[in-house]
Amino acid sequence: MKPCIVIAGASSGIAQALFNYWYEKFQSFNFLLITRRPEHLKASLPTYQSHFANRVSWLAVDLSQASSVDTVSTYVKTHQLDTRYWINCCGFLHNAHVKPEKSLQQLSVEALNINLQGNLHPHIHFAQIVNNCSQATQRQTCINLSALVGSISENYLGGWYSYRMSKAALNMLVKNISIEWRRRYPNNIIVAVHPGTTDTKLSKPFQANVDKEKLYSAQLTAQRLTKVIQGLTVEDSGRLLHWDATAINY
Repeated sequence: MKPCIVIAGASSGIAQALFNYWYEKFQSFNFLLITRRPEHLKASLPTYQSHFANRVSWLAVDLSQASSVDTVSTYVKTHQLDTRYWINCCGFLHNAHVKPEKSLQQLSVEALNINLQGNLHPHIHFAQIVNNCSQATQRQTCINLSALVGSISENYLGGWYSYRMSKAALNMLVKNISIEWRRRYPNNIIVAVHPGTTDTKLSKPFQANVDKEKLYSAQLTAQRLTKVIQGLTVEDSGRLLHWDATAINY
């Protein structure tokens, strides 16, 4: 049985770049792709259609819902997937009604709840799935895409209230889980990673304010994240890491 990589939020730009890169680079691995919109993901990855049946499984699940924990956990156990790496690319920044706030008066509980639903809830449920599939003797490595703006100590500009708070909550979640897993599953690793500003639909409305040399292609981000993941040790568990693997203060 081949080891398995689980990618959540698989229809996102970074997740698709990771899958494209890893599918060729790690040919000894199978993949489980989790997304709310599998039809979008399949349409965007036509090159691999002929190979999907052998190495790739699809699961249409909304990880913001608590029911996803049992659904995915049961799928993994029923199909006896030999999971090793779990990467959660789920995230929210804006939609037609919610934008990053520029002032306190623009902040609303509704916007905060939407940010929490997109940036925190899927990571809670994903980690609970990893927890359900963990054993004391085998390592599970869980990577959660976070953001530098979720660091309290690195916040020098203010603004983006609800997004910053939701990412700070995600970082605390990762830290808490790392402490629990140190006792229960000492071989497990969980980290939050800032991938850098990547040229995807998520960042598109804000790219005008980003220096060109600091706006990275999804392909470059995938390569950088791969280096981070391959270099992880148990000592890194609980940390917020930059795309170059340096630690960011919470």
